[in-house]
Amino acid sequence: MRLRWFLPTRALSDSISRAPRSWALLTSCILVGPILAAIWSHPFFVTQDGSIYLYNSHIILQSLKSNNPFRDHYSVRWLPMPYWGVYLFLALLMSVFPERIADHLIVSITSVGLLFCILWLRQKVFGGEGTMLVVPLAVILSINTLWLIGLYNFLFGAGCYLVTLGFWWSWKDDLGLKRAILLAGLLICGYLCHPVSVSVTAFALAILSVATPGRWRRRTPWTLGSILPLAPLLCFYRNLMQAAARAHPRWTDLDNVLSPRQWLGYARGANIFLITDDEPDILFSHTISRLCHLPATTTWIILGVALLLASSLIGVRSESPQAGKPRRGWILLCALLLLAGLFGPDDLGEAHGGFLRERILLLGVATLIAILPVRLTRSRAQRLFAAGGLAALLIGCCLQLAAVWNYAKVSDRLAAELMTAKPYIGARQRVAALIDQPEDNYRAKPLLHLADLFGIDTGNVIWNNYGPGLYYFPIEFRDARNTELLHGPVFPEFADPENAQKDLDEWSKLISEIQSRTDVLVVWGGGPDLDDTAAEWFEDEPVFENDDVRVFKHR
Repeated sequence: MRLRWFLPTRALSDSISRAPRSWALLTSCILVGPILAAIWSHPFFVTQDGSIYLYNSHIILQSLKSNNPFRDHYSVRWLPMPYWGVYLFLALLMSVFPERIADHLIVSITSVGLLFCILWLRQKVFGGEGTMLVVPLAVILSINTLWLIGLYNFLFGAGCYLVTLGFWWSWKDDLGLKRAILLAGLLICGYLCHPVSVSVTAFALAILSVATPGRWRRRTPWTLGSILPLAPLLCFYRNLMQAAARAHPRWTDLDNVLSPRQWLGYARGANIFLITDDEPDILFSHTISRLCHLPATTTWIILGVALLLASSLIGVRSESPQAGKPRRGWILLCALLLLAGLFGPDDLGEAHGGFLRERILLLGVATLIAILPVRLTRSRAQRLFAAGGLAALLIGCCLQLAAVWNYAKVSDRLAAELMTAKPYIGARQRVAALIDQPEDNYRAKPLLHLADLFGIDTGNVIWNNYGPGLYYFPIEFRDARNTELLHGPVFPEFADPENAQKDLDEWSKLISEIQSRTDVLVVWGGGPDLDDTAAEWFEDEPVFENDDVRVFKHR
């Protein structure tokens, strides 16, 4: 009986070993299908920051026209700023496709594109063998927290990181002037996407060039030479940072650096796989979470990676000592990125953006997937560990896909309701939206910046567009005072009855500050008390109203 069970398993393993690329491609297509279906079957599948990208790309397009409706409020900084890459790409998409199609394309590319960049790098570094076993982990990583928040520039930069390292690895023993120039071009493209990803790319190239055995004396000067053109761009960005605020690393919520428990809690805070605050009770996920004090998806991922690592160790024991030596630079790089992602600083100061260690952790996990030496050998123990790791990752992948589908439904419902107000706002108006964020189960908030879509094809100036108030943004307000109108995306909520009056006072103060430069006020939630407060400056009766949304014109 035991032999009968083992023979089909071994036959399947042999089949996978003979055609690793075909099995990896088939597995990828099967798991990618639900992601694309969730995006394209819901017209208003929106990420948290996605609307900011759409609106500001539209502003860039309009700035090229003689009848630019935003001329009096926004100016474009035609300087070598990071973040230009995605805005130009999205502007190109929006010049060809309607707004919703362009949005769905960018959401798809930043997910599925990242997945295939990871698998492509693995093909370059490790070959096709064992790729099918890590495909579920790559799929999970492609629908991570940063993606759902909508950090498109960084995700494009992560793709540039993977592609640049893949080309370098292919050329490492035959670098010359032409290839160094091509690498420099890839690094500049990475800079135009995001400064963090390109800085990590330059660091990775330096580590790999020195730590990889072989002709390092020839490769290192050419590698450093390819990084050199990046230096003036990074110096330019550093000057921007210093002009805005002093940059210094910050470890938040870490009061006692000698406490292992606090460090453990700090490491958990960098979880890039966490999409929901409370995962659905699928496959006993609540029980699993209570036992391990981690979300179920994360638990299955850790278990799967642990089993694959065990399988890899068994496989490595059967190899010659020299077999893994060429990849020691990758191992060092991966370890450094994972440690920095788990225990590094949260940011370099409030003015310089957040999610620093989450970004580095994503690059570390992507590197791990590319170099994990898992393969199917003739060792029965190795096969069992590999099969167990694959099963655990598939379970985690199913949980993550379910979370994305649930988010798609919530996003589509909420966004569609808010966007019904757009025809009633008018054109060339100055608009402010106050969002009493509805309670949901997701880290990303689809309504938070959705009001920016009121400005597309209408010429409306949306004060919720906080991007032009940032020093590293390619668009800026002509009047610097406008940066303080709705500074930051978070508004007071009414979740706590004890603080309801305080929240109402804060909203009243906010409305009084913005009313003199606002023609239309859009309100989601908030209740009649808020409407009474706004009635001092805006009409008593809304020009449009549905279950949650009200649109008021200024008196």
